[in-house]
Amino acid sequence: MSKLIFLLVTISFFSCTKNTITKELQELKKYSISIPSDIMVINNGQLISSFIHDTLYAKLIIYYDSTECSSCHIAHLNDWNEIIQISHQYNKFRPIFIFSPSKSKISDVLNAIEKFPFNYPILLDFENKFYKKNTFIPNNLNYHTFLLNKNNQIILVGNPLYNSQLWNLYQKTIHILIDNNGVIPKHALLYNK
Repeated sequence: MSKLIFLLVTISFFSCTKNTITKELQELKKYSISIPSDIMVINNGQLISSFIHDTLYAKLIIYYDSTECSSCHIAHLNDWNEIIQISHQYNKFRPIFIFSPSKSKISDVLNAIEKFPFNYPILLDFENKFYKKNTFIPNNLNYHTFLLNKNNQIILVGNPLYNSQLWNLYQKTIHILIDNNGVIPKHALLYNK
């Protein structure tokens, strides 16, 4: 009898959890992301003047906040090379890496950038401007990767790096955005709303 109760409680918990996740994802899709124009941009260890993203039809935001080990993620940025290669195929799609380390970790981040040079722009947000403009972003790290349309509206949420099904959905959506000037046509069914 106790095993049956435990099973029912477990099923109920996962059902509620799935409903909560679905609601959170639907809520996020109501928002547009604001990308500050006045944060530091580093490419291959060098400071560059800017990173133009306003004219893109599709943007993949990869956001690392102060609760994450930014220097650890910098050491593994090459894991994103396949996705970056797709951005070379389409001049209207770009991944945008944003690191917002805590003040106590800034030197660690700068050391990691020097130790692991990455030949792609990285936005360094030492003043947490990105989050201040986007306070709706949940603390849950699973919701810190977004695919945006040309108006910076959230289209997809989740890290596609180690999830082939999600990556396939991202690729399909990127193609649709590129082919339709940065918007998803009403007839394009990507996922259940």
